[in-house]
Amino acid sequence: MSRKSIYFILIILASFLLNSKEVNYDDFRKEGLSPIKKIADAPDFILRNMDNKSVSLKDYRGKVVVLNFWATWCPPCRAEMPDLENLHKKTKDLDIVVLAVDVGETRDTVEKFVKEENLTMEILLDIGSSVGRMYGANAIPATYIIDKEGKIIGGKIGAHDWDSDGVIKILKDLL
Repeated sequence: MSRKSIYFILIILASFLLNSKEVNYDDFRKEGLSPIKKIADAPDFILRNMDNKSVSLKDYRGKVVVLNFWATWCPPCRAEMPDLENLHKKTKDLDIVVLAVDVGETRDTVEKFVKEENLTMEILLDIGSSVGRMYGANAIPATYIIDKEGKIIGGKIGAHDWDSDGVIKILKDLL
């Protein structure tokens, strides 16, 4: 093997090691989040947003995604919506995206709620609840944290304070 090849391999290896992020699961636990023990690829999906455009999870590869499943009839879901909106506003200039997937409701029902609450984060419609089922979101709200490589690394079942400094730190550390 030539000296040039060895240098090239060392540069690639150093780049990989410098760019790979270790997930600090102690921080997850401190914030009341559950780390995923068996990290797996987040299942891709295509849903319509409030502008009736198709959105795929793959569209956000390279970004950290906070994927929330919710419904307007769910009191804990309604209670955490302002926190998710604040998280969106605080991180929208970073490679962090909040996707709020309404499960099983009509566009009109969701649209009315979005307008009342002045929500600006990306709202997706899972009218047939198939994506919610695919993610095992049998209880809502259910939120998953997906890293830049598209792996589910943690989450929370139930309402949470999503715009806390600790949660924002966790998300930024994943960048």
